[in-house]
Amino acid sequence: MTIATTWYRQGSISVINASPTVVGTSTRWAEQVLPGDVLLLAGALLEVAAVADDTHLTLRQPYDGATASGLAYAIIRNFTGTLPADLAARWARVTASYQLSIDELAELLTSSGLVTLTRISGEQIQVPGLAGLGASLTQAITQLEQWSAQLGDVATAVASAQGSANAAAASQTAAADSANAAATSATAAAGSATTASNAATAASGSATSAGQAQAAAIAARDVAVTARDTAQTAETAAAASKTDAAASKTAAASSAAAAAGSATAASGSATTASTGATTATNAANAASASEAAAASSASSAAGSATTASGARDTAVAARDTTTAARDQAVAAAQAAQAVIDPGTVDQYWRGDKTWRNFAGDVRAVPLTGLAQPAATVLQATDSLIGALGKLQSQLSGRMGRNLIVDGRYDFWLEGASWSTNGYGGATMLRLGLSTATATCGRQQLAAEDIPVPSAVWYPRTVFNGMSGASSYVFLAHRVENVLWTAGRTVTVSFYARSPQSLKIGLELEQLFGAGGSAMELIPVAPVQLTTNWQRYTYTVQLPSAAGKVIGTGDFWVVVLWLSAGADFAARASGIGIQTGTIDMACLQVEFGNVATAFEEDDNYQRSYERVSYYYQTYNGYWVLSSQPYTANINNHEVPVMRSPISVSQTPSAGTGASWSVGVRSGITTIRQSGVHSVDATGTLILDSRL
Repeated sequence: MTIATTWYRQGSISVINASPTVVGTSTRWAEQVLPGDVLLLAGALLEVAAVADDTHLTLRQPYDGATASGLAYAIIRNFTGTLPADLAARWARVTASYQLSIDELAELLTSSGLVTLTRISGEQIQVPGLAGLGASLTQAITQLEQWSAQLGDVATAVASAQGSANAAAASQTAAADSANAAATSATAAAGSATTASNAATAASGSATSAGQAQAAAIAARDVAVTARDTAQTAETAAAASKTDAAASKTAAASSAAAAAGSATAASGSATTASTGATTATNAANAASASEAAAASSASSAAGSATTASGARDTAVAARDTTTAARDQAVAAAQAAQAVIDPGTVDQYWRGDKTWRNFAGDVRAVPLTGLAQPAATVLQATDSLIGALGKLQSQLSGRMGRNLIVDGRYDFWLEGASWSTNGYGGATMLRLGLSTATATCGRQQLAAEDIPVPSAVWYPRTVFNGMSGASSYVFLAHRVENVLWTAGRTVTVSFYARSPQSLKIGLELEQLFGAGGSAMELIPVAPVQLTTNWQRYTYTVQLPSAAGKVIGTGDFWVVVLWLSAGADFAARASGIGIQTGTIDMACLQVEFGNVATAFEEDDNYQRSYERVSYYYQTYNGYWVLSSQPYTANINNHEVPVMRSPISVSQTPSAGTGASWSVGVRSGITTIRQSGVHSVDATGTLILDSRL
C-alpha cells in the first residue's frame, strides 16, 4: 500500500447530523486514510477515529453540521509520528523479504523449468514452474480432443443405423398401403361378380320369354294349319257359298300374317337372350380376372410386409450393435483417465497421468528450516501458500477489527501489578473492587499457551470475593462514544482459564454520560472456565440509542465479573461469590456475528499511539513562565488528547505553583499559576482514560 503525501480529495462524501459516520462515494479510504488524519469539510477540521473500508470512516466526535451528501472534502494527512530507527530497519528487511517472495512467485508462475525459492531462513528449494505444468495441460486437452473425435464417429454410426430403421418403417408403411389397395380391388371384384350375377339373372328371364314366344308361334302355326285345312274345306264348300269362301280366305290370310309376326318376335327374343348370355359370360370372366388380381395384390402385400419386418429387425440389430460400440468407447475413454471430482475446477494433468488438485499440492509443500522468534506468526509446518498469506497479513497495514484498545495487554505503564480500585498496571484495564480484595498482575505467556504468537503478557487476577450482598470483583474495558456500537451486533471473544474452574460473568454496558439517559445493562452469559486455556466467544445485539439523551463523557463497557454478591447477581449472570485465580488474555470485540482470529497488529508504533491517546507520561526539562503557555517536553509540544484530561502527577514547579490542563486555540496545553523564578524538572502524567 502506497500512501500519497498530498491531501486526499478523491470522490465526495455524505454526513449526518449528530453521527460520527461518514460515507464516501468513489473513495479509497482503506488505503489512503489513517486514524489521526484530519477531515477538512466546509472549513471545519474533524479528526478521523477509524477507517472501516474504502467508503466508510468514523469521526472522533459526532458531526455537528447539517445532514448533506455529495460534498467536496479533503483529508489532511498526519505525519507527526515517526518510527524508531530499529523498527524502520526491521520494516525495511520485511519489505525486502516480501519483494523477494513476490519476484520468486512471479518466476514460479512464468517459468517452464525448475524455480528456486528462498525460505525465511535463507535455505533455497527448487519446485517446477507453472508454465511447464501448462504444457502438460495442453497435452491433456489434445488427448481429450482426439477422444471427442472418436465419440463423433460413434455418433455418426448411430445416426446411420437410425436412418436404416426409418427406411424399414417406410417400407412397412408402403406394404400396408399395398394391402389396402388389394382390399379395394377385392371389393371391386365382388361388385363385378354381383353385376355378372344380375346379368345372368336377366338373361335367364329373356330365355324364359323366348320360350314362351316360341310356344305361342307353334300354337299359331297349328292354328294356321287348322285354318289351312279349314280353308281347304271351305274351298271345297265354296261352291256352296262364294261369299263365305272369300271371307274365309281373308281370315286365313290374316291368321297367316299374325303367325308370321309371332315367329319374327320369337326370333328377336332368342337373339336378345343370346346377347345377354354373352354379356353375363364376359362379366363372369372379368370378375374372375379381378379376383385373381386381388389375390396377386394380397400376395405382394404379404411379401412387402415380410420384407419390411426383416428390414426393421436388421435396423434394430444395427442399433444394438452401435449402442454396444458406443458403450465400449465410453468405457475405454473412462479407463484411459482418472475421474475428475464433480464440482472441482482447480485441476491439472500431472506427468504420472493422473488428475491433481493444484491448490492442494502447493499447500501441501511444508516450510522447513525456519528461524522461529517468539513473536513470529510463521510456523515450520506452514505450507508455502499459508506462509505467504501470513506475510501478506503482516504487510497489509492496519486491520482495525478489534474495538478494544490494547486487548493484547502489551502496555503496563504504571507497574507490573495493582490491588486498588481503578486503573493500575495494565494501562487500559480497570479493576473493580467492593468489600473484596484482589491483585491483578502481569504474567508471561508460554509459546504453547494460546494460538496468538504475538501475545506476550496477560493479566492474572488473584482475588477473595468475601461474603456480602454488595461484594464484587470485576475487570473492565471502557471505550468512548456509546453511539459507536449502539444498535449493532458485536462479537466478544477472549482466552481464559482458572485452576479452580471458576466462572466469569460477561456483561456489556451503555453509559450515556453526565446529563444523559440512564445506563443500559446487558448481561450476556456465565462463562464456565476450565484449567486449560480456551477461547470463549459470544455474540450480542446491543440496544439502539434511539430516543436516548447523550450527555458529557458517554462510553460503553465490557465487564468480566469474577465475583458478585446478591446485589449484582443479575448483572453477573448468577456466578455468585467466588475466590481463586483467573487468567485472561487477548480480549477482542468486533462488529458482526463471527469471531475472527485475534487481530495480531505487529505495528507496535500504532498500538503505542492508540494507548498514548489516553495516557501519556513525559519526563524532562520544563520551561516555566508566569503566563499560560504550551508545554515543551524535549522540544516537542504536548499533542492533542481526548478530553477531559487529568493531571495525576506534576513536575516540581516551585513555591505557590499549580498546574492545570486546558485547551487554547484547539490545542491541549499545560497551564501554571503563580510566579516561578526557577526552572523545574520532573514527570508529568496526563490521563484521559474513561
